[in-house]
This record gives sequence, structure tokens and C-alpha cells, in this order.
Amino acid sequence: MAEKRFKDPVYGYISVDLNFMEIVDTSEFQRLRRIIQTSYSPLYSSAMHNRFVHSLGVFHLGKIASEQLKKENQSKSFVASEEMERNGYLFQLACLLHDVGHAPFSHTGEEFFLGAKGEYEDLHNSVSDLVGDEIFKKDIPTDESDAAAPHELMSAIVALRNFSACFATSEERSFFARCIIGYCYNDDNDIGAQMKNIFINMLNSKIIDVDKLDYLIRDAFVTGFDTIHIDYMRLLSSLTLYREEMTEKICLAYGKSALSVLENVVYAHDAERKWIQSHPVVLYDGYLLHEMIRFLNQKISSNTKKLFSEKTLSAVGEDFGDRGRIRLMSDDDIIYLSKNIYWEELGDLGKEYYARTERKHPAWKSEAEYNALLADAGSERGKTLNSIQTTMEHLMSYTMDAEAFGGSCSINKKVLQRLNEEVDQIEKLKQTESVDDRTYRAQKKSKSAMRKVVEVLANFAEQNRIEFDFVILTSKQFNSGFAKHDFAELRVAFPAKEEPRVFPFKKLEVTLEPTEAGQDRAFYLFYKRGKGGLKDLDTADLIRRLISEFTLYRL
Repeated sequence: MAEKRFKDPVYGYISVDLNFMEIVDTSEFQRLRRIIQTSYSPLYSSAMHNRFVHSLGVFHLGKIASEQLKKENQSKSFVASEEMERNGYLFQLACLLHDVGHAPFSHTGEEFFLGAKGEYEDLHNSVSDLVGDEIFKKDIPTDESDAAAPHELMSAIVALRNFSACFATSEERSFFARCIIGYCYNDDNDIGAQMKNIFINMLNSKIIDVDKLDYLIRDAFVTGFDTIHIDYMRLLSSLTLYREEMTEKICLAYGKSALSVLENVVYAHDAERKWIQSHPVVLYDGYLLHEMIRFLNQKISSNTKKLFSEKTLSAVGEDFGDRGRIRLMSDDDIIYLSKNIYWEELGDLGKEYYARTERKHPAWKSEAEYNALLADAGSERGKTLNSIQTTMEHLMSYTMDAEAFGGSCSINKKVLQRLNEEVDQIEKLKQTESVDDRTYRAQKKSKSAMRKVVEVLANFAEQNRIEFDFVILTSKQFNSGFAKHDFAELRVAFPAKEEPRVFPFKKLEVTLEPTEAGQDRAFYLFYKRGKGGLKDLDTADLIRRLISEFTLYRL
């Protein structure tokens, strides 16, 4: 079959069949050239790769994986070769289009696809209507914590809407959408559904899939952040199909030759999450960008027209009246709107995003440094840390009150004033006996603890002659991929005379058996340096003050 070849710095060449090139050349797919892949460029200046090259990379790996699965099926005859061929085509199509609905600046903007209250209902309904399959509708999770990412749902919507000619039946549309959003067939008693679930997990799983493989390899290459080599050919060529003895279902395993690669994938993922994604410079840049996008979304969207919608991602676009028509929305649109239309209204937010000299500085630069600063907490360290961290999380939620503070995470005079007023109000309510004793104690303790933190920061700012304007951002607790149940249950196949002997990974590498995550959590505090000086503050002194306040005051 005729094909086009893309020169790729990671894989050498990526070959794309001409029938897939008809999709690649559309404006909806070309839009991905203008969507940055990661938020790492503030830390690694060369990390300017985009969703276009990533999508081609995932397609490339998906093609290798599907060919291996077809080869395995051919030798074991689990499903008809024609069915397997069609599965492989739809899977590769899903690999190519899995990010076609990504928002500007990738994950930073995707939450704005959700409803006003962050609900998934509209996105789920749109995918379900386009699929047109009742079984698919039943397999949508009822708990939104199990829902697909907003960009995955939007990608399924954009792909089904624009490339409907690729699908012959509603079942094909269902399988394609499931590959992108990761919703497996709950009723998998049919061997065909079992095989399709294997394909689905090869694109969207919690541990290892072709999407994660490409971004781990590509991110490491582009940033220069050398983690560990991932031999993707060794891994994907080891894919093995087998019949599970107890359930007699068709399952996926990795050959024993890929054991080291399986570990390397988790090592690489851990390193990227811990040292890049959680770096305070990356977190703060993402915070500024998120706030800027949130401001623009509020300014432009209305009850009938949304800035973040399927329409604005399309070539037709959405007409916003005097603000113009926005089509094929990408990073460029956000940059243009912020720099040229709403620059004055953005104020300090825009100045901070575009000028590094205006940005706030992290008080500490890693979770390790934060823990080192807490060394003076002594034997009460664990309890004191928990009190500080819990209060910081409450304070972050408190400052994100859109009506009171505009939804930012800033700690300033306005926050201190409001906390003083609320603590006084709680006392007055107690005197009038309009609040019960338990509620009174809980409210006073929480608000008083937050006020203690804000007062410490206010005094610290005054003594160091810096502006009383801090930003607090919490970092998700780091848990190694080795601690995940899904990784422990990953199947590894060893050759045998007849059927391969298959074992869960935890039975083979006992040193990597998952353990419970620790109690420690971290937050980052950002401050604005004094005028004309680049001297860092004594953050150890700041931590000592917090410890002093919280050693005898715990939540």
C-alpha cells in the first residue's frame, strides 16, 4: 500500500498509509501543530514539541502493537482474521486521532470543556449520541471520578463528527471511541469483546500503553532530561495472547524478555512526574496560564456560546460578535487574545506570564528541599507537617473563592482582612447561641489556623521588605508507579511446552511489591522579590515560624 514517510527524531521514519494521510492533511488534524505537547518549556526551553508529532508517534507504536497482536491471534485462532484486521485498523485510527480534540495548551485548558460546575454529562451525551449504541451508553461510568479526561471525550466527539465515513456500523464507532476514552466492555463474556478490551488497554491504560510510551520517550528526547532507555521494539514485540485458566478469557501478557523494559517504563514515568511535572517553575507557569485562560473564558463565553467547545475546534468555528470568529482554536488564539485584546484587563497576570522579571519566586524548589526545611520540627515532625499541610490546602481552597477573591490562589491583605472578619463573626454567632458547640469549634479552628498562616506571611513580608502577595500551590503527592495495583497485576508470560506459563509481576519482583504511600505531602509558596534585589529570602526562617505556630496547634 502506498504511504508517506515522516522523518522523526525518535523513531527515524514514521510511515503513514495514504488512507490515513487523508485524515492527517485535514485542518482538524493539522490544528495539532499549534497545540504544545507539554508545559515543560519554562524549565526546558527546547520542549516545544506539539500534539501533531506526538499523535504520529502514537500511531507508529500502535501500528507495531496491532501487527504483533494480529500475529499472535493468527497462531492461536482466537477470533477470525477478518475481525482482527478490522480491529487493527480502527485501533490505529484511534491512535492517530486520540488527541484531535485537545484544548489549547493541552491539559492546562481542557477542564473548560466541562459544564459550568465541572460536570461531564454534556460530553458523555455527545459521544453517546454520535456512537448510537445502547451498550456503549450503559458502559459509561456513573461515578465522574472514573470518567475519561475531558480532552479524550472531546477527541472522540471531534473524530466521530469529522471522520464518520471511516465507520461502517455503530459497533465500530463504539469500539473506536472506547479506544480513545478507555471505557472497556463491561460484559466481556464474548471473545470478541475480550479481544477489543485488549486493544483498548493498549491505547488507554493506567500503566503501559502506546500513548504513554511515546510521550515518555519523546519528552525525554526533547527536554534532554535523560531518565532511562525504553526499548519499545522489545516491549511491543513481546505482546502475547493467552487464555486465562480460571475464567477462560483471552488476556494480554508481556514476554519474559520485556521484564526489564516494563520496569524502565515505570522508572521513566516516575522521574518525569516527580522532577518535571511537579517542579515549582512548571507548576507556577501552569497556574498563570490557567488563570489567564479562565479569565478569557469568562470574558468571551456566554450562555449560548462557549470559547471551549467542539465548534471552536472546527473549521467552521464560532462567531463571538465584535470579538470575531474563532475557528481551529489553538495556543495562538489564547496568546493573541491575551496580548492584544485583553492586555489591559489582565493587568499583573499578563505581565507575570510574559515577563520573567515580574514572576514570583518559589520559596523552595523541590519536595526534598521542603522536607529538609522541616527537619527542625523534631519528634513531632509528622503531626506538625500534617497540620501545616492541611491548613495550606484549606487556605488554597479558601482563596479560590471566585466571588470573594476572583478565584486566584493569592494570599494578601484582602485575605487576612476577610479571615479576621469571619473569625469575629463566628465568635458573635457563638454568643447568640445560633451555632452548636461542635460546629463552632470546627469552624473557629479551621479559620483560626488559616489566619495564623496568613499572619506569619504578613509579618515575614514586612520584616523582609517585600510585597505581602504570596501564591500557594499544592503539589500532588508523589506515588511511584510500582506501588500501583495495576502494575503489580501486569502479566508476564514464560515459554512452556504447550501454553505459556503466566505470572503477575508482583510474583516475579518481590522487591517491587506495592507498599502504602507515605503521609508526607508538599505545597509550594511563591513570593515577589524586593525591588532591585535578587537575594533569596531565608525560607528556613519562614518554615521555623510556621512550625512554631503549629507545633501546639493541630487539626
